[in-house]
Amino acid sequence: MNHLYSKVMAKNLVNKYVYKIFSLFVHFVPYTTKMEDGKKSLKKLGARIASLRKKKNISQTDLGVLCNLDRQSMWRIEAGRTNPTYLTLLKICTALEISPKTLMDFE
Repeated sequence: MNHLYSKVMAKNLVNKYVYKIFSLFVHFVPYTTKMEDGKKSLKKLGARIASLRKKKNISQTDLGVLCNLDRQSMWRIEAGRTNPTYLTLLKICTALEISPKTLMDFE
């Protein structure tokens, strides 16, 4: 019984310290994911995709076909109107023959 009590107390102590560390981290990390920042990032990402697509002389329709997306979906991504999934971004990278790192280099 005493051994079980020691394990429970140790686990509670660890959880208490993990919570304290997490709380400190949350308070000291600046909040940078405001809605406006997210929208700006999506617009930058879309502009980057459009730029890379145009360098390869590929139309939105053709890129959509290569990514199994319709032209409207490609337009929304390039306009920054939608948040593409990770898998969609990988499809775009594959279609443009670029790495994800190259795609995300828009800052």
